[in-house]
Amino acid sequence: YTYVPHVLHAIESFGSSIEDNLHILLPALMRLISPNTTATPLEIRRTILESLARILKCMKLSGYGSAIIQPLARILSLGPESLKRTTLDTICAAAVSLGEEFSFFVPSIRKLLIAQNIHHDVFEAIASCLALSEPPCTVDTVDYNASTAFDYIMKTKMNGQAPDKLDIMPTPELKYSVNEQNLKKAWESSQRSTKEDWVEWMRHFSVELLKESPSPALRACYTLAQVQPHTAKDLFAAGFISCWSELSSNSQQ
Repeated sequence: YTYVPHVLHAIESFGSSIEDNLHILLPALMRLISPNTTATPLEIRRTILESLARILKCMKLSGYGSAIIQPLARILSLGPESLKRTTLDTICAAAVSLGEEFSFFVPSIRKLLIAQNIHHDVFEAIASCLALSEPPCTVDTVDYNASTAFDYIMKTKMNGQAPDKLDIMPTPELKYSVNEQNLKKAWESSQRSTKEDWVEWMRHFSVELLKESPSPALRACYTLAQVQPHTAKDLFAAGFISCWSELSSNSQQ
């Protein structure tokens, strides 16, 4: 599980471009945090939930409501006590993109909270505002879509005071150091002469760029690039630029 945080950071860095692959991504992540999957360490589950919160609130989730809310509801029902607040934060983040669709899940979530004597201010605010809000088809002054639904509800029904708690743990700007000596060994090409030599040199150099990249997102792709050559090839430009900018002036020349 060591690479999970780095893989999650890589996924987050792709932003909304992963929408077409949500049908693959969501089941995989939900399996890792399922109460039935006891092998996943508690902190890894928490990290996945926090990452999901950041991912979900910038996606168009229409049609994915059940695939998201039902597994999270199982964590509320059967998961460890220490994860329930984080799970609720993630559910609320999903509400940002689900908009009016989230209202269908409010009764079942509230029932779980009452049964376990849990109060969550953000969830209650969202639930109350959804109950009061006009259906999307009657709203003629606001573009009611996944990106504006929550803001519309909170600003029009809560006097513009959306809860700050929804901005869940922004991703920290991490940066790794670049090992110039390793890169110099990789780009050394004096012994290359044949076409096959240059193909192998390019393959190895591309992989090393990912291995030494200061970007956590690119470095997380290193393991995959070792077994999938096209990964390093596709990311060559990004890897080269990220490493080159960290080199000393002499090495850049």
